[in-house]
Amino acid sequence: MRAEPEYLQWLILLIWLAVLFIFASGMAAAFFSSRTLRIDLSISWFQHRQPHRPTLRPLLLTVLVAIAVALLLTISAGETLPMRLALALVGAGVSYITFDWGWNQAAAWVLRRSARSRDWSLLARSACAELQSLFDTPAIIPRACALISGHLGCAHVYFYSPSGDSYTLSASVPGPPEHPVEIPASSLLCQRLSATRTFHALTVLNHATGRPLRWSQGDAGFLAAEQNQLALLESSVVVPMQQDLALGGFFVLGPRNSGEPFHPHHLRFAEAIGRQAAISLATATFAASAFERAMESAHEQASRRTARVTRAHLAPPERTTLPGLDFGAEYWLGNIPGGAFYDVLALPNRATAVFIAEIPGPPEESAVRLVQLQALLRSRTLAGEESLAGVLESTRQALALSAANREPVALFCARYAADSRKLSYVNAGHYPPLLLRWGPEGSQITRLATGGLPLGTPDAPPLEEGAVDLVAGDILAISSSGIPAALSPDQTPWGEGALVQALLGGEAQTARELVSSTLSAALDYTNRDPSQPPRLLIVLRTLPAASSREG
Repeated sequence: MRAEPEYLQWLILLIWLAVLFIFASGMAAAFFSSRTLRIDLSISWFQHRQPHRPTLRPLLLTVLVAIAVALLLTISAGETLPMRLALALVGAGVSYITFDWGWNQAAAWVLRRSARSRDWSLLARSACAELQSLFDTPAIIPRACALISGHLGCAHVYFYSPSGDSYTLSASVPGPPEHPVEIPASSLLCQRLSATRTFHALTVLNHATGRPLRWSQGDAGFLAAEQNQLALLESSVVVPMQQDLALGGFFVLGPRNSGEPFHPHHLRFAEAIGRQAAISLATATFAASAFERAMESAHEQASRRTARVTRAHLAPPERTTLPGLDFGAEYWLGNIPGGAFYDVLALPNRATAVFIAEIPGPPEESAVRLVQLQALLRSRTLAGEESLAGVLESTRQALALSAANREPVALFCARYAADSRKLSYVNAGHYPPLLLRWGPEGSQITRLATGGLPLGTPDAPPLEEGAVDLVAGDILAISSSGIPAALSPDQTPWGEGALVQALLGGEAQTARELVSSTLSAALDYTNRDPSQPPRLLIVLRTLPAASSREG
């Protein structure tokens, strides 16, 4: 064949270049026809510009154009060089314009999706903030259903919560379904919703065809039955509510009123509401429990204040310098007011009556009962009753009228006559007082336990009265049960032996000094723990005859 003249080859190249220019001009006209083109020209003699950072777009376009050119050069391997160059140039231009247009379209689509997702994210944040402000537990789930229904435009929203071995309807917007449905906890749906550590919404209906989706690989028969249940609820999407790693319930969303399908941003919105509903429920439950504890604590503190104020008024009004006796008494209350009190009464003929009682129960109630008990004991003792057993029996009968179904009262009552140095007493279930006496053979300890059961014990036998003659130097220690029961940090009780040792070590002390040192020893043993039960100690030391007459 005869070779074509060289000028014809260059002519073909020029024609292809003209075609490329026309194509590029048409694309530019179409691109800028609805846009405003702005060209800024800035000239600066010594302007130093920052180097542009390379981006993915030019790199990707360069690679794609290079691939297109290499492909065209390979295809046109049998053509002349000008033809191959023309094809390469035309292919490069067309490839660049095509890929650039595709990039712009993809970027615009991503921006639209990003803006839509951002808008729905802000909407979800606002709805979650509304749920977060709720502390009324019954109102949280209905409000969550209303938020999902209102923002997504669902025909209905149902919430199923666990009830025994199944999930039952507990909230609905706008109303309950026509056909009630109960979903077992072992169902394929519950297994599918909680299959991963992070629960996600499950689409159960193909919006295009209106037919149920196969959302589980479980048994086909079970799946079909559950699909029928969801069809009765006219459900399109099921949104789980995750509580830790357990399924705390799920929302069943009906179709959208607009007829449009649920898009991913809709599902993310519903999932955010489900997560916030679970958090709000846990917060509200904790807040309710904390509020209840705070109220109980406030009530307890008020009761303790009342008990402390009441106890301040229970202090014996008479002077504590008694004929023939060196007297000392002291409370240790810690953080608990307690139900123990003592009273001292000066009687005719240089006699003295001493009472110590312990009433169990709440601080406020025990304080009221202590006031009642003090009034009863004082009135009956001052009335001139000779027998202490008679005084307590009369007090028992009066208490029985107002203390039904209340715990019994442990009480120790004693009367001391300074002239005869005789101590008469009745122990009605109280911790036995200790009488310490020193003689030629050493110290002797006697427990004053004669009496009977605490006041208020049903069918209790009559109380017995005991008596003991005191001599100069005798020490009578009347202790509440909280002193020997004081516990060390390792929960070991102080015990009666330690109490006796503390009392024996105070032979040279006055009664008040002995009370203070004994209570301090018990307090040190407990490492000064203020949460332990209260303690009360009374010490009576018999004075010599001369001091007794001076008193």
